[in-house]
Amino acid sequence: MFDMKSRGVIYCATTNTDYLEAALISAMALRKQEPAIAITLISDQPLLKLLPLDAYQITPRFLTADEIGNGAFSSRQIKTRLNAFTPYQESLFLDADILPLQPVADLWDYLFQTDLAMVVDRLPMISLCDHIGQEEKTYTLNCLPGTTTQFNSGVMLWRDTPAVDILFQQWHEEWKNSTNMIS
Repeated sequence: MFDMKSRGVIYCATTNTDYLEAALISAMALRKQEPAIAITLISDQPLLKLLPLDAYQITPRFLTADEIGNGAFSSRQIKTRLNAFTPYQESLFLDADILPLQPVADLWDYLFQTDLAMVVDRLPMISLCDHIGQEEKTYTLNCLPGTTTQFNSGVMLWRDTPAVDILFQQWHEEWKNSTNMIS
């Protein structure tokens, strides 16, 4: 049996209070399904410091301006470096708009097979992607075939390993490169 402190769920809510509200709703729904799981909420919203999160056993992690950067895509600045912000050895990241309706404990079984697990997106190929800007899609299609599998980064499970650290580092660097090319 794993020590529950070595694994937990993280949420990230940046930019505005709507994301914070959605993350709180999701975290409280998760708490009903998983009463003992560790939950951390990462945010730059000052309101985070005023909420009674300890009553729900949710640990706040306030981001500084240096950590979050600036710009419209500050959430991706954090998402592509989530491994640096998680306090857990095994982490499940849930986007703020994910509403857990069932227990998530069985998800950790995937880490017996791999260091990182993600869900294939509802539109499984990059060429079908419809939820990002056209510039970003064009940039991606210039780098990868349209038939490349597209994963949903709103649900990610990983173990803290050097290989996962490298993957996050490369993802962050690629994200920075793509935003520079698009801007």
